[in-house]
Formats: sequence, structure tokens, C-alpha cells
Amino acid sequence: MSFVPVQGTKACRKCGEQKEVTEFRVFRRYGQTDREYRRSWCMGCDRAYARQWRERNPGYHKEWSRRYRAM
Repeated sequence: MSFVPVQGTKACRKCGEQKEVTEFRVFRRYGQTDREYRRSWCMGCDRAYARQWRERNPGYHKEWSRRYRAM
């Protein structure tokens, strides 16, 4: 399978702005390797949400890292 660049714009479901398709993260659905999908939130909104989540859950990453290293 070869990568075909996607062109055009898409509206972010979080902020509502029209942005280039390249500003949305790519993911594949479980079991489907032949097709790529774009997330509904732009990368900026995705990063902001992740930052807020980490601020609300400060000990989660530390605990996860500790457990992961113990494996």
C-alpha cells in the first residue's frame, strides 16, 4: 500500500475552525490496515485537551510509568 497525500480542508469538531486536512492526526481502525482515517479534533485542540487532562490527573502518568518499569 502506498501513501496518498490528502488535500483539502476539514472542520474541527472541537473548535469549529476549517483547517487543512494535514492538521488532523491520522489513525487506523483496529483490524483495518488498508485505510487511514483522520481524527475529528485538530492537533491544537488535541494537545490542549491532553494538557488539561494531565493537569487534572497529575499522579496518573507517574503511577503508570512506575508500573510499566516494574514489568
